Amino acid sequence: MDTAKILIAEDDEALLNMIAFKLRGIGFSQIFHAHDGKRAKRIALEEKPDVIITDILMPFASGLEVISYIRLELDYDPFIIALSAMDTAQAEAEAYDLGANYYLAKPFNLQALADQVKQVIPIVR
Repeated sequence: MDTAKILIAEDDEALLNMIAFKLRGIGFSQIFHAHDGKRAKRIALEEKPDVIITDILMPFASGLEVISYIRLELDYDPFIIALSAMDTAQAEAEAYDLGANYYLAKPFNLQALADQVKQVIPIVR
């Protein structure tokens, strides 16, 4: 369906696999996985994904650090979706302040996430 590149940065392997499975099921095939923030930053640099889905709490570098790195150091503008088990206004505000485009509190509906990705792919192209 689409050649958009999607990076999923999530240290919960089961959740990462569920998100990837859902996105593949709706036609996205170029999906990169990162189990920690350090790897997410490296993939963002090397692959320049169109959409980045990042957990906030990850080892080696937080999702907030990943968002900041992408917005301040890399020269491109992907759509960033922040995920967090910290369902607080402060966590959400911090993610948006650093440059996230969308925020989902865990647990979330996988279909809602997939719908958001489908909606933004034409925009980031």
